[in-house]
This record gives sequence, structure tokens and C-alpha cells, in this order.
Amino acid sequence: MEEAQISRYAHPMKQVVHALAWFYLLSLLILVCSGLVSEWMLDRFLGWGALFFLIFSLACTPVYIVFNFPPLRRLRRITGIYAFVLASLHMIMLFVINYGLNWNAINNNLRSQWPWWLGAIAWLIMLVLTITSFKWWRRLLHRNWKRLHRLVYGVGGIICLHIWGAPQAGFVFPLLVSAFMIVLLALRLPAVKRQ
Repeated sequence: MEEAQISRYAHPMKQVVHALAWFYLLSLLILVCSGLVSEWMLDRFLGWGALFFLIFSLACTPVYIVFNFPPLRRLRRITGIYAFVLASLHMIMLFVINYGLNWNAINNNLRSQWPWWLGAIAWLIMLVLTITSFKWWRRLLHRNWKRLHRLVYGVGGIICLHIWGAPQAGFVFPLLVSAFMIVLLALRLPAVKRQ
């Protein structure tokens, strides 16, 4: 597929991603303002939204490999950025709204709840990947840019563990997320790609 053709398909697909992300955020805002969703639930919904866009971002290349549809690769950056934005809002809700910046309570939870540490590590990696997602960084880092951005697969693994450790997640949801992540990672293996 030629570059012009890829751009022609990719542009409307990006608009759909933008619309989907803003629809999700506005829906949550309306639900909170109407009292249908509590602040604690909003925190969870933001985490789920971040997970959805992270999986979306991770799925772009494997789906491109399977279906040979290059425009999908153009969605990786925008979906990754929305995953970071929602993850940031998830953390802000947790620290500011749910705990009211009570550092003693936050510190106690950080000491006793390892999923918080995993979430923080994943967020820091996503911060670095978001900052370096611009073309200027790609030119500056050359080959190292690709190596750096492979860390997104590590983020996927860390988030799986983060979900397993969440007390309200249960068993089925983390299992499904983990299985999906394993499939996405398997599709990136050279032996699978060659087939």
C-alpha cells in the first residue's frame, strides 16, 4: 500500500479514535455530575479506559501483521497517548479526590499495596514513552527510539500484574486481560510473524 493511500485510510481512523476517547471522558463527566457514578467508581472507570486504549495501542501492530493493513500502525501513537492521559486521570482521582492528598494514607497504601507500585512504575514508563513519541525524539534517538518504545510491552505485563493485585478485579477479568496480552505479544514473535 502506497504512502498516500495509507494516509487516506489512517486520517479518518484517527478521528474515530479521538471521538471515542472524548465520548468516553464526556460520558464519565455526565455520569459523575448526575450522581450516577461515585468518585470511587470514576477512578475505576478511568483505569479501565486507560487499559482499553493501552490494549488498542498494543493491538495495532499485531493486527496489521495478521491482516496486512498498514494504516493501523498509524494509530499506535494516538491510542498510546490516550492510554497515558486516562492513566494520569486515574492516578489524580486516586491521590487527589479519593485520598484528598492525605500523604500519610497514600504512604501507608504504597507500603502495604504492591499493585500501587506497579501502577506507578507503568505510569512512569508511559510518561517517558509519551514524551518521546514525537518525531523530534525519533530523529534524536535513531535506533534507540525503537528499543525504548518496546518498553510498552513491559507496560502491558506490569498492568496485568497491577490488575491481578486489585481486590475488586476478581478472577475472570484479570485472566481475560492477561490472556489477551499474551496473544498480542505472541503475534509479535519473529517465528509467528514469518508464518
